[in-house]
Parts: sequence; C-alpha cells; structure tokens
Amino acid sequence: MRVTPRRLLATMSIVALLLSASAGVALADGQATDSTVTKVGGQDITISDATITVADTTLSGPGFPNLDVDQQQYTLECSTMSIDGLHVSFDGKTYEVGHVNVTLKNIGLTLENVHVSNSDEA
Repeated sequence: MRVTPRRLLATMSIVALLLSASAGVALADGQATDSTVTKVGGQDITISDATITVADTTLSGPGFPNLDVDQQQYTLECSTMSIDGLHVSFDGKTYEVGHVNVTLKNIGLTLENVHVSNSDEA
C-alpha cells in the first residue's frame, strides 16, 4: 500500500503530538528507582475534541516527498495505539514508561502554507 504525502504529513503531526503527551504523563507520575532512569507504570492517555494547526512551516529531510500544501483539513474520528517500552529523555533525566495506550477522538488537523521537501535532492 502506497502512503500519500498528505497521509504521511498528517501521521507525522499526530505522532509528534502523541510523544509530547506521553512525555508529560511520564513527568507527572514518575517514581525514582536510581539516579539515571525513572520508571513509570502503564499509562492510558485520551486526547479528544482538539484541533491542531500547522502553519507557515517547512520540513526537510531524507526520504520526504516534495509537497506544498496551501490549506487542507483532516479529521480523525477515533483511533487507538499501544506503545510498549517508551523511553523519554527530558532535562537530563531518562523516563521509562512500561505500556502506553493512546486514544484519539475527534481530532482535527489543519495544514496552512506547509512545505515538505527531500533533502537528498539537489
């Protein structure tokens, strides 16, 4: 199955949101086990009724498609993903989250003036 550039960009944005939400939960509920790693038990995260806007942004990297989006909107009705063994480093400390269930409900993504390019191309 071929991934379209729009789907790729939407997925990258949602993954960035999930990772930042997971880091916040890890920081709030951590219990120190030694000086280098704080272990955090399993977490259930639900993000609902939110709109993410990405505007006036340029992304460049190897393997990215060449894509210009003037304005596009997407809606994710409901999706759940599970992550096992998530490690997050923040402010010089490492946090280990055992199992994370993330549920997204009614999430809107708006792209405005977004440019994606392949950094391998000259």
